[in-house]
Amino acid sequence: MASLLVMLLPHLMILLIMIQIPPYLSSNDDNYTSCADTRYDCGKINNIGFPFWGGNRPKQCGHPLLQLNCDPDHDSTTYITIKNMRYRVLQAYPENQTMKIARVDYFEGLCPSKAVNTSLDFELFDYGPGNKNLTLFYHCSLNNGLSNSIPGFLNCFSNRTSDEYFYARPEALGAPPSSVVCTTSVFIPLLLQLDVEVELTWNNIEGAIQNGFLVKWIGSVAECFKCMNTGGACGYDLNSNQPTCYCKDQSGYSYLDDGHIKICDASATSPTQDDLGRSETHLPFSSVNVII
Repeated sequence: MASLLVMLLPHLMILLIMIQIPPYLSSNDDNYTSCADTRYDCGKINNIGFPFWGGNRPKQCGHPLLQLNCDPDHDSTTYITIKNMRYRVLQAYPENQTMKIARVDYFEGLCPSKAVNTSLDFELFDYGPGNKNLTLFYHCSLNNGLSNSIPGFLNCFSNRTSDEYFYARPEALGAPPSSVVCTTSVFIPLLLQLDVEVELTWNNIEGAIQNGFLVKWIGSVAECFKCMNTGGACGYDLNSNQPTCYCKDQSGYSYLDDGHIKICDASATSPTQDDLGRSETHLPFSSVNVII
């Protein structure tokens, strides 16, 4: 009997330890460490924190729809998907809550297989400052048949001819001429300015689209600073589907006046921009409008 107790003693001690330490406390401490100590880093996109996740940054550290994906095989390019449309993340400016993105489908040519308007999830993003629209019209023909007489009326391929044409019309130039007849149009925001007809070459249009446009992520950041001011780490509660604040000690927390945003009771110094991530590059505010 005594030998049996000796054999069972280590297992009993482990069981007692597990009973004494609440699972939620251990889990919360893990979440705090994971979200406080990790940032998204990939190529030119560095030191990105809440509300994003991806790479080494776990899912519970950011909004479920704000995942950043790194492709190390293509110059460590970062991608984000917004409303089923894939974008390259060209630059990120956490201090302004903005990033510059470009549609992936227009890196493969100016006539994608499916003509789709640019669309944002306005619960998460808004268009940034300085964007203007370019309209690209597809399945086009000319009443007079002289394609080279209309600036912006171009073949879908830059290095060869085909039966497919498109017509680019910047917002600044107004409505297209009546001689151009097209069946489909796509709107694309741009930063680079294309406001005179002589600029409407194939290479200029492609370069303007691939240069991207600005978006601003909205919501949750102010609450995140309140969390960090009390020594917490910002994250996302997948069960309640809302932002949360991970504290070092789960037993020491309270809620803000709205009863939803949790803050930690521990005192801490105010966060700096580094706490939410920082980009060393400066934000360009030149703008371009492209209409498709």
